[in-house]
Amino acid sequence: MYKACLDRRKAQEQYILNLRYPDKTSDEYLEYLENSTDGNTEYRSCNDSDSKERYLYEYLVNTVGTETDIRKRQQLFVVKDRIYNKAVSEITISSGSLSEGFDLPGSDIDIMFVIGDVDVIRDVRNIKHPVQNTQLVMETDNDHPGFTRLRLIAGGDGENDIITYNCFESTGKGLYLSVIKFINNINRRYPQLQLSSHGPCLSDKNQYMDYAFCLRSKYLPFKAMQWASRYRHQWPPHSAIDKSKSSTFIIDVCKHFYAEISQKAAQLLPRPTITTDRYNIHKRYHRHLQDGLKADAVTGWLLYASFYYVTGQYCVTLRITDYVLSKCSPAMILLGYNYYNEGDVLNYRNHVHPKMTLNDRMIMKTVRYVTYIQHSSLIPRELQLEVKDQYLCVQPTVMIHCLRFLCYHHLRDITNRQQVLRKLYLTMKNRDTILSNSLSHSITILGVCYEISGNKDAASHCYDTAVKCDGVICLSAKARISKL
Repeated sequence: MYKACLDRRKAQEQYILNLRYPDKTSDEYLEYLENSTDGNTEYRSCNDSDSKERYLYEYLVNTVGTETDIRKRQQLFVVKDRIYNKAVSEITISSGSLSEGFDLPGSDIDIMFVIGDVDVIRDVRNIKHPVQNTQLVMETDNDHPGFTRLRLIAGGDGENDIITYNCFESTGKGLYLSVIKFINNINRRYPQLQLSSHGPCLSDKNQYMDYAFCLRSKYLPFKAMQWASRYRHQWPPHSAIDKSKSSTFIIDVCKHFYAEISQKAAQLLPRPTITTDRYNIHKRYHRHLQDGLKADAVTGWLLYASFYYVTGQYCVTLRITDYVLSKCSPAMILLGYNYYNEGDVLNYRNHVHPKMTLNDRMIMKTVRYVTYIQHSSLIPRELQLEVKDQYLCVQPTVMIHCLRFLCYHHLRDITNRQQVLRKLYLTMKNRDTILSNSLSHSITILGVCYEISGNKDAASHCYDTAVKCDGVICLSAKARISKL
């Protein structure tokens, strides 16, 4: 009887785990995994005939990590999406193998963009009046089983620049959303991304990022309505989600994203050079910029240096950039790469203590590209054209040399100005270390510095090179060519 009970429990083990731990990213389940030894004893007891299974198991663990590793990655992406979607108007959802916890070599990053101001309904009777959003109704596509056609019922009051009337095809039964026209419109809207079709997604030129532009419906298609009443063993209740909020790991992740949000919040303030209510505005700048220092080792300090440059305090800017430059050592981990070799991983592990918090690790050991949002109030006046129509993403060393060049220019220190310009040129000469989404911006910045120094031929060459780069193109480069 006892053996039969154990056998039944073993057979229902996964079902019991689902009941005990409905949320597999919760701290309780992660603690269970840490304390569990079942996975180890199972393969210690294997005989020789099970060597293939044991080898496969060990290979999978070495490739994708343990279940604890996978669940922690899932937890990280869940928190990331929640924080990001609270901070911006667009809704994005991390998807693909990486968000499922599988960090596979060579895999891309999948992101879903949910298009707002569009309602996808199942029946025209579901329309709610007055109509504010664009209304699309789902219709069964008999020629393509499993697919749904979307017919335009009504246009909304607001403007939607992703789904326009040009995205529809006219038929005898009405206007239907065309996939080809929809994709072409997205490519026209984001020309700097150089997107191309990749299955149901659009990929960048290097096929590193997959973007899926999606429409959300609160209704299931008629063909899928039976799924609404299906029985599920696992469904995370609100209590499980609430428990995860107390996680030390999640708290650290929230602090990190708060620092990133603070960097962007500072750039949304009125320009610090305005004369009215300057004291209160500067006080708000300092609060956000100080919080932004906790994002990584350098970007917060670079934005602080930009603040002092914009306010005309060039000597302070030079002191801060000198300090930041001392932190940009080869031993630092530059975030944003698709792949890190074993040397990078070993270097990181040798310089962080296992008991260090996530925030301490980010501040001490990592650097990121500094980002100036569109119409940033912290961008130097000489670079305002670069953030007129898009954000500006710059490698830290490039922005350091640019700020120092501009400071020496205003201080009329021509000797140091030319020395810094030479250093900026040498940084760009070794462009293999610069990410493709920043290369065009960085070359444009070099061109601006050349133009300020009076070397228009070199500036023209930089602008011409910038518009021909792979990856994200700096839109201002072409405009600067015409102004030379």
